[in-house]
Amino acid sequence: NGSYIQVPHSESLVVGKSMTISMWVKCRSLLNKMNVVMMKGDGGGCRTSGYYIAYDNGSGSLPSYVKGLGYGSNNNCAAIQDSSSYNNYQWNHILIVYNPPVQKIYFNGVLQNGDYTVGSGYAINNSSNPLIIGSDFYSYSGANPFWGSAPWNGQIDDIGIWNRALSESEITSVYNGCNLISSQPSNKDANLGSDVKFSVNNGDDTLKYQWQSNSCDLGWQSILDNSTYSGSNSSELMVKGIQVSNHNQKFRVIVSNSTCTDTSRIVSINVADTCISSQTVYDTLAIRLKVAGINNSIASNLVKIYPNPAQENLVIDFGDYSSMSGYSLNIKNILGQTVYASLVNKKVVNIALSDWSGKGVYIVEIINKQNQIVTTKKILIE
Repeated sequence: NGSYIQVPHSESLVVGKSMTISMWVKCRSLLNKMNVVMMKGDGGGCRTSGYYIAYDNGSGSLPSYVKGLGYGSNNNCAAIQDSSSYNNYQWNHILIVYNPPVQKIYFNGVLQNGDYTVGSGYAINNSSNPLIIGSDFYSYSGANPFWGSAPWNGQIDDIGIWNRALSESEITSVYNGCNLISSQPSNKDANLGSDVKFSVNNGDDTLKYQWQSNSCDLGWQSILDNSTYSGSNSSELMVKGIQVSNHNQKFRVIVSNSTCTDTSRIVSINVADTCISSQTVYDTLAIRLKVAGINNSIASNLVKIYPNPAQENLVIDFGDYSSMSGYSLNIKNILGQTVYASLVNKKVVNIALSDWSGKGVYIVEIINKQNQIVTTKKILIE
């Protein structure tokens, strides 16, 4: 429909010794042209560089192509034609393997026309142009289309590019779908201070895992092992020392092997032993601390943090900061990663937020000279 995705050029997208491209496509309509699904190159039949996948409807038949666009007189150059019938408004799977000098094309899991041996003059070469998904270089750049090409009018999903030739069993697995998660994680109830464990695949660690969290619906972030989390790259994730800030925190895990990636269901933590209905946010967060006074007496000191929520800068006023000698302040994101740490050695600290890890809830910890956390508060960065 005229929209496309542009992926900048990188070495991971160029043709090496071999490559495999896989995708699902669904067509709304085809013009009597070369309907380009994907292109990385200049196009131009056999007269320029790069590669592309397209449905050629110019002749009334509907073959699909992958081409090495080198110089040559053979209009098909390094093309493979798919002889299967094409059904509009149906999802179809295309997978192309290039293992020089042989190319293969699979349509809905079936090899088409056997192996195609590419002549030495037509080997696929590389282009520094971006990868365009859903269009061709000429439509994307505003130049005249090549050989009557047209952008794709339909849907594209589940694109995969490998820098090697997949095996027959891997090709079958890709077509049949990726089902790497045999047992899903479940929601957890927890008490303050307790630990929670999420698990998938009954502890199977033969696959690759990456646990992620989405705090306050601000986007998924990969979790790292630290004082709050362990097992972020295993089948079991441990969340330690549950706090109020963990209430309704969302988690999922990405599981992968050499050919595909599977995503688990989304689960969350319900902090069961505290009443959490809403959070009132003030312009200034006031923290009243009991600190050591003169002759070991107990004094009171007021720490102010503002504005809350904050956008560009966060100000911390330690009040009578001399009464907090030996104290320190840490600020952590919801993943438990420290984004700011400082000793309390002056009255006012002004913190620029431009290089923090993003919007969301952050936890402020004030630590006394015995290295004990004396208070924990929540701030919001917008």
